[in-house]
Amino acid sequence: MVLPIPHQNSFLYTTNWTPCHDSALLHTWQLGYAFKWEELYDRFTFMELRYHTFNSILDVHGTFWNCDDNSMMVLDSHLEPLFTINPMADTYYPQGEPVYNELTTIFGFKKVKEEKEHQ
Repeated sequence: MVLPIPHQNSFLYTTNWTPCHDSALLHTWQLGYAFKWEELYDRFTFMELRYHTFNSILDVHGTFWNCDDNSMMVLDSHLEPLFTINPMADTYYPQGEPVYNELTTIFGFKKVKEEKEHQ
């Protein structure tokens, strides 16, 4: 007789949390690090800030990120206003977010930015 037991993931992942999220979080313990709950919370809060900050920079017209070499390109006319709008923007110039792929795994994917050509 086969019991109608749901898949294990239906028990372990009832929210937006996925096995990939668990792997990312548990990887720190595999490296031998131990953190207090407050330290983890503070770090995740900061990582979420990094994620949103970098995305807000990418949303600005005239900013471009080359994910292959993690370099940022900003049109000269957009550079100073960008730094004025977001105090953390200079963190990501000329280098982009070093762990952006991992941050998207935790905090979600972003729509691809489309730029119109100037004629």
